[in-house]
Amino acid sequence: MIKKILGLKNDEHFDALTATENWAQHIPALLPQDTIRRKALDILLNIGIPFNRWLGLKVKEISRDRVVIESPPTVLRRNHVGTAHACAQALIGEYAAGLIVAQHFPLDTYRMIIGKLEIDYGRAGRGTLYGVAEAPVPFPELENEEGWVPMKTVISNAKGDEVAVCLTRWQVKSWARIASDRETRKSAPGTSF
Repeated sequence: MIKKILGLKNDEHFDALTATENWAQHIPALLPQDTIRRKALDILLNIGIPFNRWLGLKVKEISRDRVVIESPPTVLRRNHVGTAHACAQALIGEYAAGLIVAQHFPLDTYRMIIGKLEIDYGRAGRGTLYGVAEAPVPFPELENEEGWVPMKTVISNAKGDEVAVCLTRWQVKSWARIASDRETRKSAPGTSF
């Protein structure tokens, strides 16, 4: 049953990213409440993206066009003056934006990587922080199975005060295109990789 939910055949190994993608398609219908669904998603994403685990990020709202991430004030998130570390805030922004991009391009068909991250800090990040990312309108389309998706995440505190704005730029490229590009490079004269 678990392998069926995760979309695995009997001879396949567990891949957390594929499991996360399949979760979005199969498990929500099996879980009775939105809260339980988000908690299950948090667990799967912590498996799929272990770097995020230490920060305690939680999905508070998720739809195809809007994601809200909560970051509780943990010891591991603090900088030398006791507020949210700059890199922790950047991760909140990247995480929320990445979840939107991932919902528009299936992970089994497309690779998405961050190509640029820029963040402007407006005030110290104290207490619980929230990262809110919304899909750009219109959502960028791919050309020749690749393209770039610009995203914006606003990070605010529990009072709603803006703490930082994180701009990210995501490269989305089909796995088929990656394989084709790799083959082209291998067969090109003078290359050794």
